[in-house]
Amino acid sequence: MKFVSKSIENDMYYGMLERLPQKIFEPNTIYYYDRLERVRFGTTLSNFIKEKHFDHISKDETSFILVNYQDDYFNVYDATHWSDAIKSNGICPSNYVFVVKDMAFKNFLENVFKKNSISPLPKITILDQLKLNVLFPESKPEKITHKFSGLSRCWQPWRGFIFSKLFEKNCLKDFIFSFHNMNPYMNKVFDYYDMLSDMGSEWSPDGSGFEFLRQVPVELDKGGLKPKYSNITYDAIQSADFHLLIESHFVQNESIYELVHPRLPNIKEMPMEEIAPAFFTEKTYKSIVCKKPFIACSTPHFIKEFKKLGYRSFAPWIDESYDAIEDHRERAIAITEEVNRIINLSETEYKKIVKGCQEICEHNLNLLVEENFTVSQQYYKDFPQLIPHLKMVANGYWDEKNHDFDNSKHHFMTHSFLRY
Repeated sequence: MKFVSKSIENDMYYGMLERLPQKIFEPNTIYYYDRLERVRFGTTLSNFIKEKHFDHISKDETSFILVNYQDDYFNVYDATHWSDAIKSNGICPSNYVFVVKDMAFKNFLENVFKKNSISPLPKITILDQLKLNVLFPESKPEKITHKFSGLSRCWQPWRGFIFSKLFEKNCLKDFIFSFHNMNPYMNKVFDYYDMLSDMGSEWSPDGSGFEFLRQVPVELDKGGLKPKYSNITYDAIQSADFHLLIESHFVQNESIYELVHPRLPNIKEMPMEEIAPAFFTEKTYKSIVCKKPFIACSTPHFIKEFKKLGYRSFAPWIDESYDAIEDHRERAIAITEEVNRIINLSETEYKKIVKGCQEICEHNLNLLVEENFTVSQQYYKDFPQLIPHLKMVANGYWDEKNHDFDNSKHHFMTHSFLRY
């Protein structure tokens, strides 16, 4: 099959892409669209190809549009705009294939399409690339050195607030952690005054919390910032009994796009769970493969949705009532209070909680391995025409030599799928 794109020449997952055809339109053509089209070039699902390309797809049942969000977040505003594009482009919805990262996003997208009267539904499949990228740790520290680990690679005001609170409570003495003051997506480094300005009144620290910001950046290794999949992050997580999980999103309006649509209310007027599913990234999966109980700094109902996917959370050993608090500042404060409670437990109670969480960690790891294998295999079977284009499939479950699927699970998490 021909794999074509308006703007993307070399995709990290699907390899080299050809330019859009201008005159000769061949059957078996995949028209590729992903979040980089919008981020880098401002194109949308309505205009990423020309009318003649849409016309070709409408007449050729072997060609289709592939919308790739297998490693990225989207919300109800994005999905509603996609619904409008499907209605306006004049091709059957079944000529769209959406690749999303997990069942939560699949169910969410299906519901938005149904609300917007899209029929038949586009094909929606799952391939969680963020999960596939996570490997078993290469080594294990000789002993536990800290009670908590915490890793913050990208500056966000709410992250500054949480770590400032932990500093106030004198909790960071029991942490192995990193905290960086740069935003790689904005290509910006924030100094002390930039951070204070960015935090504003909502996230302004209290008391001695200001002193923490003066110490930033805090690095695990003085050799400089390491890639997010490097073994130094695994070493840090494994060096502690608990992990403070700093996820990508804490509030639902963390988006580079304008969160508006004429048929939708303002984001502040929408119920939290109608805006977007919880976004589980490699940060969550690294906690699981290291078999560490965690407290999640993320959007409201993150733990609730985690359990819907079949994972187990750490109640009653950890008080997870913070998960239901929709006021973001109050949720952040509740998280730091629970960390402080655990740190200051008696030695007997502390060891009891650590032991009580072990069975849960084993369950979550087994589910992750099983789910990664079955979901990936299903994707390859449903879309065999994509296999020649997938950069990483040979490292996982597809046997190129025999042109068949390798059904052994030992391949999972034994290869480095991406190079950083």
